[in-house]
Amino acid sequence: MNKKITLLLIVVLLLGACNYPGRSGQATDAAGPGPTDSAPAAGGSDDPAGDEGPADAGAESTAGDEAEIPLAFDFNSLPQGDRIGEEYAGLLYTSAEGEGAWIVGSDGFGHQLIDRGDGFVLNPETLQVAYLAPVYEEDIFLYDLISGETTQLTDTPDLLETSLAFLPGSDLLAFNYMPEDQLGPWAGYLGAVDIKTGEYLILDDRATSYYGYAVSPRDGTILYDDEGLPLWYSLETGPVDVPMDYYAPAYTSFGAPAFSPDGFKLTFMAYGGPSEADGGNGNAIVVIDTASGTSRVLHPYDSFGQRVGPEVVWSPDGRWIAVVTQGEIEATANGVGLWMIDPNAAEAEEHLIGMGTTPIWSPDGMNLLYIEWGSGSYLEARVRRVFHDFSTDQVPLPAGSFPFQWVDLSD
Repeated sequence: MNKKITLLLIVVLLLGACNYPGRSGQATDAAGPGPTDSAPAAGGSDDPAGDEGPADAGAESTAGDEAEIPLAFDFNSLPQGDRIGEEYAGLLYTSAEGEGAWIVGSDGFGHQLIDRGDGFVLNPETLQVAYLAPVYEEDIFLYDLISGETTQLTDTPDLLETSLAFLPGSDLLAFNYMPEDQLGPWAGYLGAVDIKTGEYLILDDRATSYYGYAVSPRDGTILYDDEGLPLWYSLETGPVDVPMDYYAPAYTSFGAPAFSPDGFKLTFMAYGGPSEADGGNGNAIVVIDTASGTSRVLHPYDSFGQRVGPEVVWSPDGRWIAVVTQGEIEATANGVGLWMIDPNAAEAEEHLIGMGTTPIWSPDGMNLLYIEWGSGSYLEARVRRVFHDFSTDQVPLPAGSFPFQWVDLSD
């Protein structure tokens, strides 16, 4: 197949709800003791965990029959902490004291969800919380709020799992993982675990991801990177490379992918583009409309130094994206800038909020929270709120608290 036909096929597939052909076939079970026999991981290389491989933990579903899961839970019945305020109902956060995860109930008080672990993510549809424990020696656990049961999903002493995400329309929980002998400043390989069976899947053990991944809310398709170059993954077909030229011809690599709430648009940070400054690196935000196949470049800027930690987060109503840029000296004194950008307007509207990281949107899209760092100590970090008029104030969370999710508790 010639290059022109191949590229055309990629474009057609992109417009067709992201069902991409696989680079290396479907996902395979991780080799090792357990219900599955030893087998090569997806991509054809040896199991990254070594000869033994990760062992399935023999997880059992705690959610009951799918149709029987209640869609409501009284978070106010959980152990009570500090008063935060009713306007923050549904906000999930961790505490500096290492007391697990908390949620602001409808009564305005913080209530303890789990008393240990980190890396939490709540599935508001099934009322299950996935998390990592013990801290720094992480395996994946699942806590069911309805049954009160906790299930250990993985038992992988030679692997470090991070960055959990529920895949919509399936029983899979995605994550990045790093073999013990490959720990370093990168996101890791791509894996998943079945929350009902504990089956451990190695989705891609060849792509060295720098910037993590994003999951499409439409069909669970995953967008991630291999050393800064874009890859797509679907459970039916496995990984596929899409040339960077297709997305942003003037740039050489990408990071921080994010899907819009409806899944029809995606954004990412583009790197290695034209620069007007000596020693600068031209960066920008790229927005792709998957329905039309069109793309646009927003907020081009020159970056100096490292580009670790870029973030792009869509508001739930699709009206704004919150963007954290790194190395943008013209924006803030330390080069870390938090922006609110309207990606839909003919001429994108931009507002610099200040020095901030970890943006979290309220479920109605009316408020944005972020972390403002002090001297560098996490105890001096403060959480601030951005109103729709772009003014800010401090959120009354305990010192050292970090918000990580905000769900809708209304009926």
